[in-house]
Amino acid sequence: MRVQVRELLKKSYGMHFLLACTFILCHIPLFQYIASPDPEFLVCCDVNRFLVYASKMKAGLIPYRDFESEYPPVALFLFFLPTIATTDLGFYQYLFVIEQLVFEMIGLLIIGALLRRMQVQREEAVFVVLGYVFLLASVGPILYSRYDMVVSVLVLATIYLFLIGKKRSAWVILAISVMTKPYAIVIAPLLLITQLHDAKKAVPALLEGLLLFSSTLLVISLPFLLVSFHDYINSFLYHAERGVQIETLYSSIVHILHALGAVSEVKIEFRYGAFELISPISPFLSTLAFILTATVLLSVYLAFYKAKMWQQEDERLETKSFHLYRASVVAILAFILFYKVFSSQFLIWVYPLVPLVCRKADLRAKFINGLLILIGGATQLIYPLNYVLVNGLWINVVVVLLIRNVLLLLCLVLIGAWSQIENRVPRFSLLIITLLGIFLMELYPLRYHLQGFPSKFNILLFLLAMGIFQLWGHPDGMDSMTMETT
Repeated sequence: MRVQVRELLKKSYGMHFLLACTFILCHIPLFQYIASPDPEFLVCCDVNRFLVYASKMKAGLIPYRDFESEYPPVALFLFFLPTIATTDLGFYQYLFVIEQLVFEMIGLLIIGALLRRMQVQREEAVFVVLGYVFLLASVGPILYSRYDMVVSVLVLATIYLFLIGKKRSAWVILAISVMTKPYAIVIAPLLLITQLHDAKKAVPALLEGLLLFSSTLLVISLPFLLVSFHDYINSFLYHAERGVQIETLYSSIVHILHALGAVSEVKIEFRYGAFELISPISPFLSTLAFILTATVLLSVYLAFYKAKMWQQEDERLETKSFHLYRASVVAILAFILFYKVFSSQFLIWVYPLVPLVCRKADLRAKFINGLLILIGGATQLIYPLNYVLVNGLWINVVVVLLIRNVLLLLCLVLIGAWSQIENRVPRFSLLIITLLGIFLMELYPLRYHLQGFPSKFNILLFLLAMGIFQLWGHPDGMDSMTMETT
């Protein structure tokens, strides 16, 4: 029966039906929200703040000079777009959701275009699309209440353009990405290394790319630099002054130590637009975060450089794509995990890129996809469902936070050590992930009594993803590889 179901899904009409049903099912909460917006969610999400900034701009005020903003110029432009039609909060939220959905679809089109250029088999392409849809759906309402989807798609487009030889356009898009959210700069060294290795006239091409990148940054920034130089620069320095945020790996460890009595005088305060950990060791953790982030990122760049030196210049697009997207995912994940600021929406930075790394439907790719889907569900338990409990240092939610961060660290190691784990993923790994997901999503108390549906929906979505991943691949379930049980 299992083989028959697998073969049915792999037929052309079966694949299209599966993709359509999966996309609709994964967007049920979105469609439900559009039909009946949740006023309480409107208050707690950032869209309310986006509308405040957009309304000020519509009234003729100039950002950075007339009002403070921690957001870069392109982000403010994205906030402003829905106000062309309305300044009503409910309708603005609706249009903002549509804006994010459009970029989600653009990301899917970019992935499709790359897969066509690589001429991958249909089964492989469907597995990539399924991974994309499931991963983004796993973060729930966070996806549509933040603008991180836009930046992630811009990064996806940057790498795609770079791979197909349109490097000038890639540098321009990367600059726009940085002016939307500065984290995108972490992939710039990877592009530099790739261009140095690939181009026949490497240095002139590299200088041209850097010039285009710098010029785009200057064109976007120049109006604001002219009207309010110091305020504009301070809007970027603002983020460097932040303390250790409560969702970071450091904070989750301190929370557990505090619960065990090993660390005293721990409290949470709202500073710099986020909740931060306040304790005697906070300054040390902030310095440690900077050192670790810089060290790990430099290690990623050095490893990528060494790998490039061993690769052939005429390597296939499929190979180049895998190496560049994998290095980008590792670099971004390292930044998320080791920096002192970590918000739930940061997962959106890597989720659209992961399917292009976990492209082959082998147990290794299924395991990593399953872990990240689990991480997305656990993140929903942290925000928005139980964020007040995290701030109150409730031990059950703090445990979920620590598990989430440890699993994310595990994903970083697994993707970074891709070739080394080829034969080391247990056959029962998907079952372990499924059971852990049900445990996290069902047993921990939720903040709102109306949030039972999202919890149950997460479990159903999780089981569907694990079921499809188990069916996909070779009939023996081992995907052309002999997996050893560890």
